[in-house]
Amino acid sequence: ELGMCYRFGKGVEEDPETSAGWFKKAALAGVPDGMLRYGVCLALGYGVEKDLKAAADMYQMAGDRGEALGYVNLSTYYMNGIGVDQDEEKAVELARKGADMGSSEAHRLLGIYYWNGQGVEKNMEVSAKHFIDAAEMGNPACMDHVGWLYMKGKGVEKDFDQAFMWYQRSAACGSDYARIQLGECYLKGYGTEQDIERGLELVKEGAEAENDFAMFLYGECLER
Repeated sequence: ELGMCYRFGKGVEEDPETSAGWFKKAALAGVPDGMLRYGVCLALGYGVEKDLKAAADMYQMAGDRGEALGYVNLSTYYMNGIGVDQDEEKAVELARKGADMGSSEAHRLLGIYYWNGQGVEKNMEVSAKHFIDAAEMGNPACMDHVGWLYMKGKGVEKDFDQAFMWYQRSAACGSDYARIQLGECYLKGYGTEQDIERGLELVKEGAEAENDFAMFLYGECLER
C-alpha cells in the first residue's frame, strides 16, 4: 500500500525511490504483488537502476507464487528476447499458465501468438477463441478486436449481431474505435436497425478527431 501511495502521490508526495523501496521490501517478504510491482520498477528504471534480467526474475517469482501478471509480463520478455534469451515456445507456455490462472491479458497474448504463428502453429480459430475469452472476462482491447472478428468472419462465422454487441460493450468502456464501428453499423444496418442519423453522428465524431476510416465513411455519406 505504501509503495502505491508513493508511486501515485496519494497522501504523500510522489517519490520513485521510496515507492520502489517499499515494493522491494514486499517482494523480499514473499508478497507476489510486491514481486510484480518491483519487477515493473526494475523494468522501467523507476526509482531503481534499470535491470531487465532482474525484472524477468521478479516476474518469474511472482508468477510461481500465484500472480498471473508475472507470467504475462515474462511471456512478452521471452517472446521478444528482453532480459532473457528469446524463446517463443517458452513465451507460449507462460501465457498458457497465466490463462489457466484466469488472466484476460494472458488470453489476449495467446490470441496474438496463435494469430501470428509465434511459438505455435498459426490457427485463427484458436486465436479467436482466446480473444473471445479475454473479451468475456472484461478486457476492453479484446472487445474491439472480437467485434472486428465477427464483422469480418475471421476465425469465427461472420455475425453482424455479435459484432454490434461487442462494439457496444467496447464503446461503453470508452473505446473511440468502437464508436466509429458502431457508426458504420448504424449507417449500413449491420446487426441493428439502420439509423442514418445516429450513424452520421458517430462517424462525424471520429472524422472530427481525424480518424481516417471515420473521415472516409463521413465523406461517403456527404457524397450521397
